[in-house]
Amino acid sequence: MRVTPFQVGAWFCLALAAVAVSCGDDDDGGGNSAGENCPSEQPLDGDPCVQADQPEECQYELAVCECGPNGWDCEIQAACPSSQPSDGSDCPEQGRECEYGDTTCRCTRSGWSCVTPVPCPDSQPATAADCDNPGQICDYDAAVCQCTQDGWRCEPQPTGECPELEPEDGDDCDVTLATQSCEYGDVSCTCALLGGGGLLNWVCATCPDSEPSGDCDEPGVVCEYGDTSCACVGGMGNPQWQCG
Repeated sequence: MRVTPFQVGAWFCLALAAVAVSCGDDDDGGGNSAGENCPSEQPLDGDPCVQADQPEECQYELAVCECGPNGWDCEIQAACPSSQPSDGSDCPEQGRECEYGDTTCRCTRSGWSCVTPVPCPDSQPATAADCDNPGQICDYDAAVCQCTQDGWRCEPQPTGECPELEPEDGDDCDVTLATQSCEYGDVSCTCALLGGGGLLNWVCATCPDSEPSGDCDEPGVVCEYGDTSCACVGGMGNPQWQCG
């Protein structure tokens, strides 16, 4: 059968018409995707809504909202501030951690707490040289150095053996165990020098189940997590966990 140009043109027009009808049907139906049915702005808790007309959840920048029998129910999802918050400023969700370069900020009961790890000196510091993080321990080839309230104190690498029984917190410890950490179940005891007078004392604390961050209570204690050591450093001011 010979097809004329007129017939080809007619078929083409019919095809376009079918496509137009199909598209028109979709538009009339209004769509059922969550994005199309969600309010353009986050609703307030209790705002009226019709469950049958709403998707299961509507995602907004800081919350997920769901239409329930009593209206909209929105659950806040805390977002990290766009810039590093100041220590002690209000924060919305305890345990929330936000990274700002090398600084980690954690939301605590007292507000934001931000910690920037202080690197160890490139070479072994001189005894009594100034340092800013009491409790910080730095490992060198021939010695282990600890920052104390009187400056750096360096001792030969520990050669002593851990006591068989868990020592009492505050007990004296021997120089051969300086900076050594000994594990007793979930308790870690560290032979540390934090105050003046040149005395080494055991600092014992229960280690967190996983690598900690933020505030800590026992400056000088060290907890081990595989190849990572976490030390509570910062003296009496605002001691913080530092892991590395």
